[in-house]
Amino acid sequence: MNDLQVKQLIARVSIYLARVVSPEKTQPELLRPLLPTLVNGTKEKNSVVKANSELALVAVLRLRQGDDFQQKCMAMLDVGARESLSDVIGKVLRKIANQPESKEEELDDTLLV
Repeated sequence: MNDLQVKQLIARVSIYLARVVSPEKTQPELLRPLLPTLVNGTKEKNSVVKANSELALVAVLRLRQGDDFQQKCMAMLDVGARESLSDVIGKVLRKIANQPESKEEELDDTLLV
């Protein structure tokens, strides 16, 4: 697996987890490293990685359900990561969150074993 495939897989698994794990059960230990990784993915030249990272951030931050969870996530990040995430939310993610949600893609669950 190459670097771009790994980044794409991280984004797709993040979308899946955001759909099946409630916000209350989403662990900060997962979010602290995941959110900056996804933010970096939004800056990729590869359009598939970029799009999947943007969709993953919308799902993980639950931007379609309001700002409450996003605020909790922002509070757990350090200043630099918080600023980068805030920038991406303002420039890209709000537009995506206001669009109709795409159909749920199947995730090959053999990847989760």
